[in-house]
Amino acid sequence: MEPAKVKNKIGDIFNNMAYGPNFEDTKLAIDWLKTKQSSFFAYIKKPTEELNGTPLPLLSAIKQEQLCTINVPDIDTVKKILEQEEKSWKVVNPLEKTKIINKIGLEIERKAELFAQLEILTRGILAKHTKSKAINLLAQYFQYYSAFAFCSDEEFKVKESGIAVGVISNENYLAHLGLFIAPALAAGHNIVLQIGSQLAPAAFLLQEIALSVGLPEGTLRIIPSDDGELVPYFTMDSLPWSTDTILVQENIFPTFLTKLKSKLTTLEVSTADNKSARISINLNNTSQLNDLNNTTKQAKLQGIEVFQATDKSDVWNPCVLVGGQINHNALGSKDGQSNVITVVAFRSIDEAVSLANNSKQGLWASVWSDNANLINELTRKLKISNISVNGSYELSPEVVISPTKDSGMGYFGGKEGFMEYSSGPIVSKCTNLGRSDSVANVDSIVNAAKKAQESWQKIPSIQKQKILQDFAENLSPLKSSEWVNDLLKSIYKTIHNSSVSNATSILGGYNLASIREPRGLIVIDVCQCKNAELIITSIYEGNSLIVLSDDSSNSELKLLSSKLPNGVLNVLPHGTNTLEKLSKNEKISCYFGDDCQKIFASLPLRDSKKYINTPMQMKDFYSKTGIIKNILTDIGKSSTCSF
Repeated sequence: MEPAKVKNKIGDIFNNMAYGPNFEDTKLAIDWLKTKQSSFFAYIKKPTEELNGTPLPLLSAIKQEQLCTINVPDIDTVKKILEQEEKSWKVVNPLEKTKIINKIGLEIERKAELFAQLEILTRGILAKHTKSKAINLLAQYFQYYSAFAFCSDEEFKVKESGIAVGVISNENYLAHLGLFIAPALAAGHNIVLQIGSQLAPAAFLLQEIALSVGLPEGTLRIIPSDDGELVPYFTMDSLPWSTDTILVQENIFPTFLTKLKSKLTTLEVSTADNKSARISINLNNTSQLNDLNNTTKQAKLQGIEVFQATDKSDVWNPCVLVGGQINHNALGSKDGQSNVITVVAFRSIDEAVSLANNSKQGLWASVWSDNANLINELTRKLKISNISVNGSYELSPEVVISPTKDSGMGYFGGKEGFMEYSSGPIVSKCTNLGRSDSVANVDSIVNAAKKAQESWQKIPSIQKQKILQDFAENLSPLKSSEWVNDLLKSIYKTIHNSSVSNATSILGGYNLASIREPRGLIVIDVCQCKNAELIITSIYEGNSLIVLSDDSSNSELKLLSSKLPNGVLNVLPHGTNTLEKLSKNEKISCYFGDDCQKIFASLPLRDSKKYINTPMQMKDFYSKTGIIKNILTDIGKSSTCSF
């Protein structure tokens, strides 16, 4: 370049404060796609089989040209894949399993550039986000769970089925592949993963890596899917960046909002191959833009302040809703795909809690305040499982995530996430008994139980212990039976196991407090499985119960109910009509049963998820009767303190 042109170029940069276009190289990913003959499919036994399925073109997120073909298999092919249970992984010794899973993590780190380029092309995600966050976490999941494969404790006995089936849509975080695959491999399972078309190439790359380091062929199978088939499984709030609510203390609200608006106006929104972009867009995702425009239109009609960096409706740009009493459920699509943040000022604790809890999303929230006491009280009252204080949320493999409300059920990450793929000691199952169809006033009982639970969970553990021990003293004179003995054992076992409820740890520059909380109102079907430990643990955790019982266990349960505050333990005769009413009641947090799938299967997916099977090999009751709330607080630096 000539000196004069160099001088002019520097002058332009200085005047415009912009360096001009600078694009990512995607040649590595394009070449890799060519090695796959630009086609991906689900094979039954070996990857050398002929292509099968309906071809689905995958368009580039940055140029809208075809990248490759995703072949979606028919139902018969899927059935054949599910019927193929490869035994090779089960017989690998624990030490070798540990080494293989750890090697997968190490190789993922080496392939970071290839993963990043694939994410640019297929999903329109910035390379710097993939490299700095997603790849690190994906690799860490395999490295973390590799140690679990070496565990020989009977507590972690593998389930007999040996197959773990997962469904992951395009909207999921890349690291979620590790969140599912790593613990399943550590537990010794074969894996069948149904994956969205845009995320499929990355999943096939992960499969390729696993095979290259020694994972037996057939252990991990990938089934590409027509994205429409995955819509029922979609939940945006599974994403770590999907906080939809930011609560800001009123006295700092103007300053916070000014800084947020200023930041948004300077962020460059572009395709993922633009290195200058801070927020990327997928040119193929027109539905997201339409949903965003619809959301902003509805918000303005409701008198809510809407802030966007530009007023152009033909391009996607970040959106902030600013207002008071906002009903989140009335805005946007029911799945929350419009990527809108609601910023709300609060004057009191009750106002903040009401605003935040008025949402179907129960996974993430962000709280901003300069009052430590206010933060402590607010975070305890929020019905949300992951809360960041004065900052963003960080993920780590050892952090346990337990979604609430419509965000899901179960545990992900940490030891509890691994135990979802393992089984425990055998629990005896009683004979199914005749069922009465007498219908109690179910709704009023549920309302009373829900109100009682809110008070019961606040009672100190030592007081709960005294009540249960008093019940045990009254049980002792009764005629000995297996049921009475189980109740006695469960009382003392539950008290002993509760000694390590909460934990505090350091996560990077953050303080992480993990607190156990009760699920809420639980229904337990004693007619199908007389599970004393499940009942006692649920009560001790701070839940209220509705027990569907038979006559043979009524006397002991009614004795326990008389020792507890009114509404904490409710004993009802088992009836089909009663069960149907309970299954549809939104105040029920979860239902433990054994063969009630017919009733729950008839409900929409979002409602039927509250059903939890109580199988012959029930594991870790303690984890099933509560949730874990994570509160992440920025530790800060002494250099920022003013004395």
